[in-house]
Amino acid sequence: MTDLDATFSEFCRANPVPDPAALDATRPPLAEIVDLEDAPAAHSLLTPGARIRGGPSRRPRRPMLAMAALVLVILGVVGLTRLLDPDDPDTVATLGAEEVVRRDALDLAQRWLDASNTGDMETMMAVSYEPTLADQQIFGWLIGLADAGLPTRVEGCEVTAANPVTATVDCRVVLENPVAAELGVDELIAPFNYREGRVDWLEYRGGDISLHNKAVADYLAAYEPERYLQDCRPDAYEPGSVISNAGLALTRRCAELVGPLASEVAQWIRDGRPPPAGG
Repeated sequence: MTDLDATFSEFCRANPVPDPAALDATRPPLAEIVDLEDAPAAHSLLTPGARIRGGPSRRPRRPMLAMAALVLVILGVVGLTRLLDPDDPDTVATLGAEEVVRRDALDLAQRWLDASNTGDMETMMAVSYEPTLADQQIFGWLIGLADAGLPTRVEGCEVTAANPVTATVDCRVVLENPVAAELGVDELIAPFNYREGRVDWLEYRGGDISLHNKAVADYLAAYEPERYLQDCRPDAYEPGSVISNAGLALTRRCAELVGPLASEVAQWIRDGRPPPAGG
C-alpha cells in the first residue's frame, strides 16, 4: 500500500460516511483528481511551479478537490511531524542565532579546559580569541601543572548571558592542588567570554588565587632560590611576554618546578611557613 493509500484509509476511518465501501469504490486516483489551479491550498505544500495534472478532458467535482486538498494537508502535517520529531535520527532542527552562540560558547569553553588537562596546546590556541605570547605562556602553566598531577577538574559549565553575537560562560572547577586546597582557594569559577567563534579565558572568580601564587613564590624564594630566579620570577622573562601574579611567572617552565613541590609547599603552610634551617 502506498503512503497516499494509507493516508486516505486513515482519513476515511477518522471521517465515517454512511457507506464507506461506496466511498472506496468511487475514489479515483489522486493524480486524476488534483489540479492545482483549482486547489490553491494544496499548491502551497508543493514545490513552486509543480503541477499534478489530470486527464485531458476530466475535471473533478469540487467536493473531490476539497478532499484531495485535505489529503495533501494531512500528508504535509505527517511529514512535518516526522521532521521535527526529536527521537527521529533524521530530525532537522532550525536554531536561532542566540541558541547557536550559546551552544558554541559552551562547547569551546569545555574544550579549552579539557585541552589544558591533556596537554593539547594546539586546541587551546585554536579556540582562543587572538591569543598573545603571554596567553600561550599561561596555557603552558596549566598544562605543566596537569602534567605534574595537578589538573583542573571541571564540575560543570553554564552560559550565564548570551545574544546573537557574544556570550559569557562560567565553569565550576576544582584545582586538584594541595596548596590551593590548604588555602581554601581550590573551588573556583573559570569564566570565559565568547565572540566571533572563539573564547577568552578570564581570571578566576570565587576565591583569591593570588594566595596560592604568593605562597608558592615565597616558598621557592626561600627553599629553591636559584631555580626561582631562573624559572619563576617575572623578571626572568622578557617584559610583556608573561602573565605574573604575586611574584610568580605563570609559565610552563615555572609549573614544571612548582608541580612536584606542591605537597611540600602545602606541608610548609601547615607548619606555619618556617624559614629554612639556619636561614
